[in-house]
Amino acid sequence: MEKEKKATLGEKLVEYKAEFKRIQWLTPAELRKKTMTVIGVCIVFLVIIFCYDFIFTEIMSWISRIVA
Repeated sequence: MEKEKKATLGEKLVEYKAEFKRIQWLTPAELRKKTMTVIGVCIVFLVIIFCYDFIFTEIMSWISRIVA
């Protein structure tokens, strides 16, 4: 079996630099749009979970009043 050559620190840094240049960064407008989408989805889920929690709490309170 042939042993694999381990890359030196300098070679790794050159590889990282080349890879970093290939990244396609978002424009500020795209970033703003995607950020607003994430915040909007979080708010929608927050409202849904709040509603379920409120309804479940009311049902449990109603049941505890009937049982007690």
